Amino acid sequence: MAPFAKGFAVRIAHEKCPNAVECRVCLDVCQCGVLTAYPLKGDPFNKDTLWRVNPTLLSLCTGCRACERGCPHGAVTVVE
Repeated sequence: MAPFAKGFAVRIAHEKCPNAVECRVCLDVCQCGVLTAYPLKGDPFNKDTLWRVNPTLLSLCTGCRACERGCPHGAVTVVE
């Protein structure tokens, strides 16, 4: 493990997350920029495209759990 890594993992239960871009709560409350949304398939400029969220910059995670507490669907879990 790299010396800057704090040892936190963020897990997303995609089956509980209907559409990351429509909801955006986890993306908006994470002040560390750990989470990123991406189009699951289709044209990202099409309003009907389904988006997913994934933790992409885990080395920035402080373990504050704001994303976990903020998710209205219970789709985000932060673990050490």
